[in-house]
Amino acid sequence: MNYKFAIKSNKGNEILYSFSQNEKCVNCLLRELNLEDNTSKTIDCDGRKRIGLRNHEESSIALCVNDASIKSNKYYNFLASAISDSFLCLYNQFVEMKAKHKSEYDNLLHNIITLNTKGLQIFENLIDEEKFLKAEDKRKLLTKILYVDSNTAGKLIGIRKSMELIRSQIIVNDLGRGTLRLSKGKHVLYKLVQIAASYFWEDFKEKNISIQFGNSYEAVYVDYDTIIASLIHFFDNTAKYGQPNGKIDIQYILKNNFVIMTIGMTSTFIHKEELEKIYEPNYSGIEPHKLGKHGKGIGLGAIKRLIEKNDGEFLINPGKLTKSIDNVLYSDNTFEIKLPTKEYIWDIV
Repeated sequence: MNYKFAIKSNKGNEILYSFSQNEKCVNCLLRELNLEDNTSKTIDCDGRKRIGLRNHEESSIALCVNDASIKSNKYYNFLASAISDSFLCLYNQFVEMKAKHKSEYDNLLHNIITLNTKGLQIFENLIDEEKFLKAEDKRKLLTKILYVDSNTAGKLIGIRKSMELIRSQIIVNDLGRGTLRLSKGKHVLYKLVQIAASYFWEDFKEKNISIQFGNSYEAVYVDYDTIIASLIHFFDNTAKYGQPNGKIDIQYILKNNFVIMTIGMTSTFIHKEELEKIYEPNYSGIEPHKLGKHGKGIGLGAIKRLIEKNDGEFLINPGKLTKSIDNVLYSDNTFEIKLPTKEYIWDIV
């Protein structure tokens, strides 16, 4: 027996399921769902078919059957009821399982956030952030403050970085789930950049990458957490894909109520055919693949979306090929982050 059906909920008028891959059939079934006539009828559509609408307490089903043996409404009604009842039983079980898993997930996420926040607070209580940001040798600073050896200080910096990445990952997760909440205010962009880059001090030191931070005391009107998260993930990518013994040059200009930050660096070469893919989830690139550091990272797409949530822009200007190191190609690339200096209200036209 060949049949197709569509079911909608009578509570919210929501289409629950459409059992057909043929767009023409789907449209026909959806039209039937909007009718009030419960009488089934025979139609000529690629052969003789019977189509009709049946209303039940919780749902309505539009059923189309291609079977010459169905000659009575009684059998047609039985078939419609059987399909509808079976589907609703499975659907309700699915909804219950989904709600249970969401509750378990939310509890797990809450515990992770709580524990991670407590860990970060311990670091904040132990280490003065201003001193940490200004210190050229951050390991040396920690050895003096915490009375630990250099190796332990390095591990503590690594733990701090990992905890910040977890916090930023949770923010990106909220972005994907549509549960992100912004609280915008004035923040000096130069300071935010220093904070985000400080978590990767060990990584930059290991690769002998120097950073010129430039100077700017202009404040931007943004949500602190989302911008820090975007910058942390940006510098995470920079630490992974920046050229060893390279330089990062950060400059700021104020233009039309926006601070435009340009970040110039020698990093992995961006191929022309990658430009349309570079913002896709989990896409790292051809050259990062050679480094063995491709995979399930945040990606530039999420960084771009977080900045756009703050009425900003994120642009990439790929440079020309400059050199090859161990078969990995590098180029002088420029990244641009543009953020508003005041509350930005989009005109509605």
